[in-house]
Amino acid sequence: MPAVVHDDVDARLTAACRAGLDAQAAGDDARAIRHFADAVRLAPALLEVHLLLANVHLARHDRRAAREALRDAAVVARPTDAAAHQRLGAALLQAAAPEEALACFDAACRLAPHAAAAHAARAAALRAIGRILEACDAAREALRLAPADPATLATAGHVALETGDLDAADALLARSLARRPGHGITRTHRAAVRGLRGDLAGALADLEGREQPVARTGAARWDGAPLRGASVFCTADQGAGDRFQFVRYLPHLHARGAGRVAVEAEASIVPLLRANGIDAVARGTLVVTDVHVPLTSLPHVLGLTTTVAICGDGAPYLHAGAPRPDVPALPAHDGRPRVGLTWRGNPDFLNDRKRSLPDEAVRALVAAVPGVRWVSLQQGDGADAAPPGVATVGALVDWQVTAQLLVELDALVTIDTGIAHLGGALGVPVHVLLPHVCDWRWGRAADRTPWYASVRLHRQERVGDWSAAITAATRALREA
Repeated sequence: MPAVVHDDVDARLTAACRAGLDAQAAGDDARAIRHFADAVRLAPALLEVHLLLANVHLARHDRRAAREALRDAAVVARPTDAAAHQRLGAALLQAAAPEEALACFDAACRLAPHAAAAHAARAAALRAIGRILEACDAAREALRLAPADPATLATAGHVALETGDLDAADALLARSLARRPGHGITRTHRAAVRGLRGDLAGALADLEGREQPVARTGAARWDGAPLRGASVFCTADQGAGDRFQFVRYLPHLHARGAGRVAVEAEASIVPLLRANGIDAVARGTLVVTDVHVPLTSLPHVLGLTTTVAICGDGAPYLHAGAPRPDVPALPAHDGRPRVGLTWRGNPDFLNDRKRSLPDEAVRALVAAVPGVRWVSLQQGDGADAAPPGVATVGALVDWQVTAQLLVELDALVTIDTGIAHLGGALGVPVHVLLPHVCDWRWGRAADRTPWYASVRLHRQERVGDWSAAITAATRALREA
């Protein structure tokens, strides 16, 4: 129960909060949302009930609903003290609303200028927005106020990582972990440093610090021991691209003696996995097995330690399956290569603004290679804003349909999102445009990746400047 709910508070509010917490503990998020929404109606000026409602949406990975709940809190609950501003800002940042979060942290810093936590939180929001120099200044101020605080050190390390200073990031994160050993979020930041340096085994080990799914059946977590016919449920976490990247490890489970191996995935991915002979079920399906393991944890739990063992030879390991009648037609061949294009990711991902292309960069890319037939595979945000000269195929009902289009194309140009991993897993020639400091799995400098032999990487040379990446991609397309 939130501390602010006392015995003298309206009994209906107390009952609604208690019922919501009980429903959440029982795994019934839909019922918890109803009860917390009742609590908000009963006490709209109480920030804590808005936060309870938003936290359930975040647990369901519904950041849009969480943002709406938190925006209501900002208007109705009107936090007045530094601690309340900071709590609301932290929730907004988790809900991928960094501008609103920054406003909260700015207020917290004004009200409590000597609070290192407020300055560190402000640095985190500025980093997410992309205002890196200001984020560095805020992190330095936080460190000045609390040079030994592990949370402040971790935030400063994350900001240093964003500048590309891996040595400083590593040192700050190490100091943080020395004071707070095993802290999950700090370990995930260090995973990024290790991955960018090419230490994939170290990155995967530290990635175990992330928040992970648990089996609702109570099945034991698999620890890598011989399976001897045991059934395994590979639970889904992180994004769709992780499903495409990590299903490569399923044969290892059978080699360890697994019986049934079931894989949890988004409903839109299930048809593609089933077409590849994988026992896939929609996310949230209750599957009773002897053990469970998050799919993204497989290479670490399997004990794979070298780049070759982790990545294999980069050969394709998925296929698109039998032709389906609901696959949209691509533009007819006219002598030009047909090249797919995606330029925006999921806006609910906090770092999406860093990886997605602004409209002017998309237009520059298309104009730079007039000798190809561009085909938009963009879905969701931006799908209706294809640049002139780019053909569209409309909405794609699932990822198997996407796969069947990809294998008919001559190449794909994309930002770092799920379709990049799908194209690589299918063996399609893929050109990935990467920000200056990219996701850990792509490394720091090379234009090739051990994960996928058919993928080329094209990187920003300066933060926020896509010109070098576009130039490299267009050169590669012309030479193909």
